[in-house]
Amino acid sequence: MASNLSTHLLLKGSQPIEPFTGAEEQDPLTWLQTIDELFEATKTENNDRRRLLPMYFGDDVKKWYRSENHDSDYDEFKKQFVNAFTSSIHKLKISTKLMNRRQGNDESVQSYYYDILALCTRLNPD
Repeated sequence: MASNLSTHLLLKGSQPIEPFTGAEEQDPLTWLQTIDELFEATKTENNDRRRLLPMYFGDDVKKWYRSENHDSDYDEFKKQFVNAFTSSIHKLKISTKLMNRRQGNDESVQSYYYDILALCTRLNPD
């Protein structure tokens, strides 16, 4: 279990976390990456992550969470979460952005490369 200090920092907001509401403009993969960074910083174990994650869900997402049996494994739960809240419209937007992405005149190769890599990961997280 996470240490008391780590849990306190996580729960009291060492860094405020925007609740995941399932709104169209929210990307579930990006949201999970942000919260995973906080879990890493607070040294929260995977089984504790799975237990704490629903505290950051908005009302509609809590309804989804309560209405189904979800995998107890954190990594499997994340896959279920991403599948449930990634719409086909969202994937189409990412795909279009990826196809139209060009390196800017003043953009470094490294910046362009990592941006393309991030778009690919968002399009196909597996």
